[in-house]
Amino acid sequence: MGVNWLTVTVPIPRKIADVMKLFIEAGIVKGEGEFIKISAMEYVRSIIRRYRSLCSSLERRYGSFDDLEKGLLKEGFGDTLEEHRKYDDYKTWKELRGAIEEYEGICSRLEKS
Repeated sequence: MGVNWLTVTVPIPRKIADVMKLFIEAGIVKGEGEFIKISAMEYVRSIIRRYRSLCSSLERRYGSFDDLEKGLLKEGFGDTLEEHRKYDDYKTWKELRGAIEEYEGICSRLEKS
């Protein structure tokens, strides 16, 4: 069963159209579609970089998150504020890692399109 794509025409704000035109005239991109695709890929890559930076910050604080995960699973989550903070940071790290994988998939699909 094939996918039916709907083509929608939307107005492009003047400022974006002017920037797009500069890129096209300079030969940096071939047309509007390529400009939009590259812009989307760069946006997704910037999110990936930001999320990786946040992960690195947490990893500097705790070392290996695999070890932290094993410790939390083995010892439980405890009642101290520090133990709750570790757990919250661990959950944040897991969510960031999952989001990075999702965004990498989006970027990969954009590159192939």
